[in-house]
Amino acid sequence: MIYLAVLAFGVTLGLPIAVIFASTAQGKATSTALEGIARQPESSGKIQTAMIIGLALIESLVIYALLMFFILQAKLPEGDMLRGMIDAEAGKAQIEQVQENAANGVEMEDANGVEMEDAGEDAEVGKAQIEQVQENAANGVEMEDANGVEMEDAGENE
Repeated sequence: MIYLAVLAFGVTLGLPIAVIFASTAQGKATSTALEGIARQPESSGKIQTAMIIGLALIESLVIYALLMFFILQAKLPEGDMLRGMIDAEAGKAQIEQVQENAANGVEMEDANGVEMEDAGEDAEVGKAQIEQVQENAANGVEMEDANGVEMEDAGENE
């Protein structure tokens, strides 16, 4: 999810930043060229040619930034795909919380008050709970531990 946040940040601010700096550079280049022409009118042809080449190079960087904007914008997920990614992250967070609760010996129940099965005290502790959380996450059932504390949903926090 951090990748998507950085991608969205780059897409949103990349082009405006490029345009701001390019317009500032073009203004300075034009101003300096006009000052040079005012000081030496006989060399105006050479100064004007150098200025136009410089402005074209500056503008090419803005066009490159625009191209990158469209390429990166196409990489951003939309609608159902984004929702699926958020739900997958939420399921991972619930599974991690169940594993932590199982390690700490906290009994679990779902939001309907149904106590979740315990796999026992051997090496398989919490395995059934994890499977039940995965099933509940797939069915959209909210989870809370035995103390009534609702488990965090990563999708709602982002």
